[in-house]
Amino acid sequence: MTIWSTEIKELEKLHGTLKDHYPDLEKELEHLIKTEDANVVMLYSRRCLEVIVTDLCEKELKRPRKTEPLKGIIDKLNKEEKVPSHIITSMDGLNSLSTYGAHPKEFDPRQVKPVLNNLSTIIEWYLKYKRKVEKHESKIPDDIKEHIGKSEAELNSVRLYRSKIWKIISYLSILVIVTLIVIFAIGDRKKGKDLTGIEKSIAVLPFENWSQTEEFAYLGDAIANEISTHLANVEGFHVLSFTSTSGFKGSDRTSIQQIGRQLHANFIIEGSVERQDQDVSINVQVIQAANDYHLWAEEFKGQWKDIFILRANITKKIAAKLQTILSPEEIKKIENEPTQDLEAYDYYLLGRNSWNHRSSEELFKAKSFFEKAIDTDPEFALAYAGLAQCYITLPMYVSWRPGDAYPQAMTLALKALELDSTLAEAYTAIGGIKDSYYWDESGAVKDFKHAIELNPNHSTTYHWYSETLLYSGFYRESVEMIRLALKIDPLSPIFNSLYGLQSYYNTQKDFAISYLQSMIKINPDIGPYHWSLGTIYLMEGEYSKSAQELELAVNLSGGTFYYIALLGIAYSKMGKLQETQKLLDTIEARTTDVYTSYFPKAILLSELGKKEEALECLQKAYEERMELLRTLKYVDRFSFSNLRSDPRFIDIVDKVWRESE
Repeated sequence: MTIWSTEIKELEKLHGTLKDHYPDLEKELEHLIKTEDANVVMLYSRRCLEVIVTDLCEKELKRPRKTEPLKGIIDKLNKEEKVPSHIITSMDGLNSLSTYGAHPKEFDPRQVKPVLNNLSTIIEWYLKYKRKVEKHESKIPDDIKEHIGKSEAELNSVRLYRSKIWKIISYLSILVIVTLIVIFAIGDRKKGKDLTGIEKSIAVLPFENWSQTEEFAYLGDAIANEISTHLANVEGFHVLSFTSTSGFKGSDRTSIQQIGRQLHANFIIEGSVERQDQDVSINVQVIQAANDYHLWAEEFKGQWKDIFILRANITKKIAAKLQTILSPEEIKKIENEPTQDLEAYDYYLLGRNSWNHRSSEELFKAKSFFEKAIDTDPEFALAYAGLAQCYITLPMYVSWRPGDAYPQAMTLALKALELDSTLAEAYTAIGGIKDSYYWDESGAVKDFKHAIELNPNHSTTYHWYSETLLYSGFYRESVEMIRLALKIDPLSPIFNSLYGLQSYYNTQKDFAISYLQSMIKINPDIGPYHWSLGTIYLMEGEYSKSAQELELAVNLSGGTFYYIALLGIAYSKMGKLQETQKLLDTIEARTTDVYTSYFPKAILLSELGKKEEALECLQKAYEERMELLRTLKYVDRFSFSNLRSDPRFIDIVDKVWRESE
C-alpha cells in the first residue's frame, strides 16, 4: 500500500463521477489511479491538469492552447479572474511539483500527497464549473418560450417577420465582418504580424523536457541549443548564445516581456520535447517579446532517426514565420546531417551540455562524451571541434599543462576542418590555439575573421579575438569586439568582466569602475567581476581596495593561481610581505597535487625580492609557453616592477613578441 492510498480513494470517487461525461479527463485519471509508481502518478496528475487548463483556455480565454506552457495559461486565468484564487493556488502547486515526475531522482515520493490533494480540489471545482456551464447552455431562449402554444398561422406570421429581419441583419453582419477584417488586419500588423523593420534578435529558451526516463533528461537543453545553433546560420538573424538563455527555465522564471528586455531580444522561442524510446515529439512556439504575442506554434513528431530532418524543418519554419527568405547555401547548412550515427549524436549532445557548465567535473565529462562520439563515428566533424574546445579550456579551468592540451587541441581542430571546411567552431579553436600557445597573432586574427564570416553569431570567436587585440595594445578594437560578444551572450560573467577591464584600458576609467560595481551589485558571487575591479584598483594604486576585491575573487574561484598572484602584489604594495609569502606557500603546497604554472610563482617571488628565482620561473614559463606572458608588454602594468629593466626580463618579453609578429 502506498503512502498516498487515501488520496487515491478520493480520486476514485471523482473518477466514477466523470464516467461517460468527460472522456479525456476520465482517461488520464484512470491511468493515475491504477498505478503505484510515484513518477507515473506525478506524470498523469499533470496530464489531468493539462486537460482541465486546455478546456478553460478555450472556454474562458476564447482561444486554443496549442503548445503554450501551463504556467502561462494559469497566470492568464488568474489575471482575468476566470478561476477562483484558491483554485489557482492549487493549480500552481500541482504544476510546480508535478514537473519532477520527469526526473525521478530529484523528488521525494512524499511530495505525491500534496499533488493528489491539489488535483482533487481542482477536479471537484471543475465538475461544478462544467455543470454550471452546461446548465446555462441548455436553457431554452425566452423568445422561443413565448411562442409555445401559438397557432400555426400566428407562427407563420412570426416566421415571415423574422425572415425579413434576419435578411437585414445578415447584410449588416457581412458589412461589419468585412470592416472588422480590415481593422484586425491593420491591428495585426501593428501588434506583431508585420515584422518589417524589426531586428531579428532571437533568444531560444530551454525547452521543457517531458521524457519519462532519466536517460533523456538532457534533451530539453540540448534540443534548444541545437535549434539556437542552426538559427545562427541564417543571415540577418541575431541569435543570443544559449549560455545566456539557459538560466530562464522552470515555472518561476520571469515573464516573456521581461526576458526580452533583459536579453535585448525581440523574439522568444520556447517549447517542449518528449522522447519515448525511438519516438520524439517537439513543440515549438515563436513569441514577439514586446507584447507577448504568439506568432506561431506547431508540434513536430517523428522517429529519433529523423531528428536532423525535424531540426531542419523547425529552423526553416521559424525563418518563414519571421518573414525571412533563406538562400540555397543557408538551406544546405540547415539540412546538413552532421553524422549518420545517432548514438554518436547522442554523445555529442551530452558533451555540449556538459561543456557549457565549464566546471572541472563537467569538462572531464564533456571530454569523455566527445571521445565516445568520435569512437562511434570517426567522421563526425562537430565532435572533433567540441573535443578541441575542451582541450583549449582545460589549462584555464583544470590546471592542465599547456603542452599537454594545446597541441592535441590543434590536431583535433585540423581534423574537424578536414571533415568539414565550413566549420566556424574549428577556425575559432585554431585561432585561440595560435594566440594562446604558438603566439601567432597574425595567424590567429586571420582565423578569427574567417570564423566570423562563416558564423557571425558565435560569441566565443569575438571573445578570443578581443583578447588577442588587447594583448597587442589595440584597446579600442578589443572593446568593440567584446561588445559584439556581449550582444550575443549578454549575461556571460566572463564577457561582462572583460568589458569592464578592457574599457579601463581604453581610457574609460570612471565608466569601467562604475560598470563593474553595477555588475557586482547584481551578482556579488561572480569571481571574475572582483578580479577585473581588483586589477583596475591595482593599476590605480588603490591597494587596499584592490586587496579587498581580489580576496573575494580568490575565494569565489576556489583559489585560481593567477588571482592569488595579483592579491600577493596588492599585499606587497601595502607592506604586508608576510601575507604575500603565505600566498606563495599556498601555491607551492598545491603544486604536489596539481600542475601549477610558473608564471604566478614568478610574480610572487618578484614581489618578495627574490629576483633570481623569479627570473628562473619566468624562463620556465616561457619554455612551457604560458599564455599570460603575452600580457607583459601592453596589459600587465603592475607585476615585476623590480625586474622591468633587467636585460634577462627584457629578453624574455622580446622573444615572446618576436614570435607574435
